[in-house]
This record gives sequence, structure tokens and C-alpha cells, in this order.
Amino acid sequence: DQVTIDANTIDVALQGRLMKAAGGVKTMLRASKSKLPGLLKQDQPANVNADALDYQGAAGQAIYTGNATMWQGETAVRADKVAIDQSKGDFLGSGNARSTIALDTGVSVAHAADIHYDDAAHTITYSSTPNAAGSITAQAQLSGPQGDLRADRIQVILAPTGGQITRLEAYTNINLKLETRSATGERLTYFAED
Repeated sequence: DQVTIDANTIDVALQGRLMKAAGGVKTMLRASKSKLPGLLKQDQPANVNADALDYQGAAGQAIYTGNATMWQGETAVRADKVAIDQSKGDFLGSGNARSTIALDTGVSVAHAADIHYDDAAHTITYSSTPNAAGSITAQAQLSGPQGDLRADRIQVILAPTGGQITRLEAYTNINLKLETRSATGERLTYFAED
């Protein structure tokens, strides 16, 4: 009642509802006793495709690896690995993560090393990963109708009802472009209400 899985091979262990799937994995997730990631609508199914899946049904954990894509309507997350916690409504897209998220202000597009959604805090975090020397080679980037933002870490705090930004925080090496204006700094706080 929570998940439908199609793949070339599926191994199932009934105790603990464990499944491992490989080869063209296509899944459909539904909220019933568990939650979909909080950015998604709970009354509609979500789709996730990947090369492989490790599903731990009793724990509500689904880990997709290899060209993982999670989507529902206009909202999508793509990464090398997507981990979904259906008990909490959280997800983590790690490794060359990209997202398209439909918000009240329009569609935002992001690129980051990791994209994490924490449902309890209603927060999306876009993070960069430092190289071995500690330097950031590719910053997190968030673009939308209101401009283009690059920083080492960007956090978007949503209203509890979702889909509406209440605050945005950016940290370290910030570069913001708004139409013909630009700003740089080490810390940015944006209040949507103001």
C-alpha cells in the first residue's frame, strides 16, 4: 500500500519488509501509514527512478543509487543518491544534486553537492562539498524569478503548510544577482514578508 517497485531484479525479505532492486528501478511511493517527503503533496503519489534501490520498509527508509530522480508534478530532485525517510518526511539528495521546486513565488532551480530537506524544521539546505584541501570548487546555486544566489551553503525555510518561503539564509562567499543589481558578502538573511 506504500510502494510499487519495477526493476530487472528484486530480492525480498519478508521479515522487516526489506527489498533490494537493481536494473532500471522505477518506483511509485504513496503516503498511507508513512509520509512522503514534506515538499511533496501527500495526497498524490511520487515517482523515483534509479539504477538500484535498498528499501527498508519497516524503518521507512528507501535509498536510491545511480542516476536517482524523485519527482511529483513540477517538483523534482536528481542526484547520484537519493535517500528518503518515510517515517519523518525527510530526504537527502547527495552527489551532483539538482532540484526544481515549485514554490509560491515560482519555480526555483538549484545545483549543489547535497540537497537535504528536514520536514520537522521545514528547511531545504543546499550544501557545497570542500575538496581535500578544504576549498569549495563548486558553490551551491539557487535561481528563481527573484534572482540568482551562489554561496557555500544556502537554507530555505518554508512555512509549515509548505510551498511558501518565509526566510532564506546564505553563508560564506555569497554572490547575489537581482536583475541589474548584485551583492556580495559572508552572510545573507532574506525575510519574505519584508
